Amino acid sequence: YFSANLQDLYGRIIYNEYYSSPVFIKIPIVDDYINNLGLKLYAHVTDSNYIPRFFVVRENSINAFAYPGGTIGVHSGLILASQTESELAGVLAHEISHVSQNHIARSIQNSAQNAPLQILTTLAALLAASQSSSTDAMAGTLAVTQGLFAQQSINFTRSQETEADQVGIKLMEKSGFSVTGFRDFFSRLAKARGTDTLFPIPEMLMTHPKPSSRIAETRSRMTIENSKPVANSFSYEMVKVLMANEHKLDSSVYQEDAVNFSDSGKIFDQAIKLAISEPVKSEALLTQLTDAEFHPYVHLQLAQQQLNMAKPDKALETVDNALRLFPNNALLSLFRAERLLEKGQNTRTIEELSQLQLFSSNPRIPALLAKAYEKQGNKIEAYYHISRHYYAVGDFYRAMYQLDNALATPGINQEQERRIQQRYDDIYNELPDKLREEIIRAKRFPNSRI
Repeated sequence: YFSANLQDLYGRIIYNEYYSSPVFIKIPIVDDYINNLGLKLYAHVTDSNYIPRFFVVRENSINAFAYPGGTIGVHSGLILASQTESELAGVLAHEISHVSQNHIARSIQNSAQNAPLQILTTLAALLAASQSSSTDAMAGTLAVTQGLFAQQSINFTRSQETEADQVGIKLMEKSGFSVTGFRDFFSRLAKARGTDTLFPIPEMLMTHPKPSSRIAETRSRMTIENSKPVANSFSYEMVKVLMANEHKLDSSVYQEDAVNFSDSGKIFDQAIKLAISEPVKSEALLTQLTDAEFHPYVHLQLAQQQLNMAKPDKALETVDNALRLFPNNALLSLFRAERLLEKGQNTRTIEELSQLQLFSSNPRIPALLAKAYEKQGNKIEAYYHISRHYYAVGDFYRAMYQLDNALATPGINQEQERRIQQRYDDIYNELPDKLREEIIRAKRFPNSRI
């Protein structure tokens, strides 16, 4: 009864509940990094029915979590507590393995007999809340949903947890990470338990096997080859710095890690610390890094710093130069599109974003397209593309609502009506029967043919 399609739907709606909440970290570099890291590991999963979604939430505790359908979240405290990229990859690989081995669905199927009703009822509540502008409504449904699945995650069987560790270690090995990261992270958690007041840790230790058993399991699978140290990527160092800045932490808090940063990592750390107090010096340090590191994140951070210094033309020049080095890079292209929109270059923005969406599924692309069309006065296309954005982040009702608005817009032509109605039908047909019946009964979308 908890089919692959229903799991995927649930996971996407859960993703939207987080995406719509203030705890979801939308720093482009952080979001891009955690997805790249997750997909690097997930690339070695076989026989999976899901396209995973990874995100970071603003939460001090050291934990990560997985929902049905490949929706995987990481606490910012976990990123800060990790001392190597292999440690972070190890925890992420474990959560990916719970999804790929279908542990969540199996746990639910083995639970109470009313689980199917709970699932559909919660889905209906989530979809209904998505139509409300009430933050309390959305927070309430998210809490209910978290409660439904939190207990399932605690009740994973010992064999499931062991399997997730074993599969996770294989994913790490195939992805080029050191499996010692898995061992080292849990060794440190075990030693720190009850002594760390900055990043509370009992949650992960309570909901997962004892660190001692995991350490022993990892050691049994270590070889000379897969336990060799692996250098941290510059991306990882930048994200740690940005997360520390997000948490308003002084570098002394993570000084042990910062000491081990590469030279470029140390310069980036200094640049971020000086971004507000000494913006000119920060800009100079980031400019220095663009020569030292061939990395799009550095150019993006430099452009953002220049924008913060009220130098939008300079920021656009920085991104234009970077795009010659990194053509079709989504983050750089989106930054450029935002600047073009500010300049009123709507047609050019539409042309460039239409090309970019051939290479990237970033949900910000249709959102910006909608803004550009709206500025042109093209309400129908604006409704259509903002619907695409809502769909991409799992907000099905709002996606359908925007399509319904488009169908009711005066001046819609036959081709537009056909395309928009077809898109509405496609989304409607993804929903379970119970939810489709509710849409018809409540007459939620009166302008569609359904």
